[in-house]
Amino acid sequence: MGCLDHLGVVVGYHGLTLACKVRHKCTALLLLANLSPWIVSERLMHPSVTLTLDTYSHVLPTMQRAAADQLEQMLFR
Repeated sequence: MGCLDHLGVVVGYHGLTLACKVRHKCTALLLLANLSPWIVSERLMHPSVTLTLDTYSHVLPTMQRAAADQLEQMLFR
C-alpha cells in the first residue's frame, strides 16, 4: 500500500487512480529537483532503486541536460 492509496478515485486514464497519478507526478518532480534516486525509491517503498529508475526513466533526458549544463558551468565559467 502506497502513501496515497487511500484516495482510490478512478479517473479513467489507462486505469490509473488519482492516487497513482499524484504519486507518479510527485515522483517525477522529486527526480527533476535532483533529489537522490535512492531517497525517492525509499519513499515509494520500491524494493530497489533500479525499479524506480526504470519506471521514471522518461524524466532522465531532462536530468541529463541539467547535469551537462551544471558540469559545463563548473568547468568553464
